[in-house]
Amino acid sequence: RKLIVGILSKEPMYALDTNNFLIASGDTAGYCAVCEQDGSPYELEYIQAWLTNDFTERILQMIGSDFENGFYSRGRSVLVTLPFIELDFDEPNQKSIYDRVVKATRTIYQINEELAKQPAKRIINILQRQKNNLISEIQELIARVYRLEF
Repeated sequence: RKLIVGILSKEPMYALDTNNFLIASGDTAGYCAVCEQDGSPYELEYIQAWLTNDFTERILQMIGSDFENGFYSRGRSVLVTLPFIELDFDEPNQKSIYDRVVKATRTIYQINEELAKQPAKRIINILQRQKNNLISEIQELIARVYRLEF
């Protein structure tokens, strides 16, 4: 498993790869990967939530290379300098935030699978609303971590 990161873009582009895709990589073009690390307590779902958060995006826009038309890079050389707030998994509030982010992210993947089946329009509306609510919840939980509001 890995996160595939779109290096040069205007918006966050992080896709969880469970199929072991081969990617074209470069420092300011193509894609790069964020891989699971042996011994890391962080699931890729949490890392993805962290990377797509508005606070993280603002930091990436400041430290990434600027390109024409509002594009900026978020390649490996940028990602390794990105500040990351480590959680204390022995502290119940911090562990709760982490667990909720991972669970909500996995629920979004399940919703995406249901949406890919092209259900009836009323089901699409329900699923999309549920997905949007989960995304908002995840954004707020990661923002709490940035603000150290445990």
